[in-house]
Amino acid sequence: MRKRGFEKYYYLMLLPGMIWLFMFSIVPMFGIVMAFENFNPGAGIFHSRWVGLDNFKYMFQLNDSKTVIANTIIIAVGKLVFNLLIPLIFALLLNEV
Repeated sequence: MRKRGFEKYYYLMLLPGMIWLFMFSIVPMFGIVMAFENFNPGAGIFHSRWVGLDNFKYMFQLNDSKTVIANTIIIAVGKLVFNLLIPLIFALLLNEV
């Protein structure tokens, strides 16, 4: 028979993963909801007026939006190259030693 006292340690080991999941998977969903609202910090996330895609229409009407999107794509591709290809090449070179 197993002792019942050890189960609390299993839950304690599960706690960091659950905190990580909450902070980086569930909390950002509130930001997605706020993107479709006329967000008012005083009203909060659930009582702000829903505007749908109006925020995105406004963003794409701005003069700098094309520059911002291009810069975002350039940074994303650059990070992909530097964070994937360079370590892969370095690992292959280390493997040959």
